[in-house]
Amino acid sequence: MHDGFATRIDAIAADVIAERAAAFGHTVEQEVSALRRDLRALTVAEKLALSAQQRAMASTDCLSDDSTLIIRWYRDTSGGRDTDDGWADDDGR
Repeated sequence: MHDGFATRIDAIAADVIAERAAAFGHTVEQEVSALRRDLRALTVAEKLALSAQQRAMASTDCLSDDSTLIIRWYRDTSGGRDTDDGWADDDGR
């Protein structure tokens, strides 16, 4: 992920924190402190519940295959650039 993705996420997060602080009558610093204080890792049961929820939302009306071969082909051919397509620029590939 590039092209400013992290910057956009940071901006969205800052906006959300500022809105949340305003809603609760806090300063941004107080809201960040509250978020850090309340932060905790998910339990195994919570992780399993999230996983089940995501699986339930996944489409089941289409077939999906293992993408390992496709990933290896892209890796081994530099995204298809190193394949022989019959053009003069293949350098004997």
